[in-house]
Amino acid sequence: RRAFEAGWGFAVTKTFSLDKDIVTNVSPRIVRGITSGPIYGPGQGSFLNIELISEKTAAYWCKSITELKSDFPKQILIASIMCSYSKDEWTELSKMAEVIAS
Repeated sequence: RRAFEAGWGFAVTKTFSLDKDIVTNVSPRIVRGITSGPIYGPGQGSFLNIELISEKTAAYWCKSITELKSDFPKQILIASIMCSYSKDEWTELSKMAEVIAS
């Protein structure tokens, strides 16, 4: 909502899934990574982002997306979805996202 109020033309939702696949995020979400060896050199630092998908239900996202599309009909809103390796589950979730997009 804030992005559209600020004039953005599009936004992408946080990735959501079917309710059976909801996960609890871990903390901390950003961890320090270290590489070493002949390719990278000694002690090169990095950060790893291990944040997971949304903890909110698919129903929450469908309702929120519907409200945003109603309030900002000209902006593009991309629903980021994720399922387990199952054609039926992908079909179910993608149809949910397709219905709220229209």
